Amino acid sequence: MKEREYFILSVNHCAKHNKFILMFRPNDSGYANRLHVAGRYPEQRVKSSLGYYNSGCSAIAVPCDVMESMAVPAPEGHFDTPGGVVVLNNAKNWREAIANAVEKPAFEPKPEYKGKRRGGY
Repeated sequence: MKEREYFILSVNHCAKHNKFILMFRPNDSGYANRLHVAGRYPEQRVKSSLGYYNSGCSAIAVPCDVMESMAVPAPEGHFDTPGGVVVLNNAKNWREAIANAVEKPAFEPKPEYKGKRRGGY
């Protein structure tokens, strides 16, 4: 049986002006918007470093299949190369992602997205 894989969502680098949820690239090397560019992290690696990958204040680990179910085609001309899928940066998608985090984070995730009230949830 294949080990479950996770996308690591950046809570602290995702701002209201971002159209898409930002995820870690492979090997903790930067950030990506499109799922095919984002890193897929094995469950064992995520669970061995929950304070880093699932702290809540900076990142949360969400199963790849959950994020893939929320994905939409990337807009034409938005990226240097065509194709791929993205997850829109909105309240609905963040609620779903947080509800499916690998474990309850130590800190409450407070992502930023368009339409969010200042200081609100």
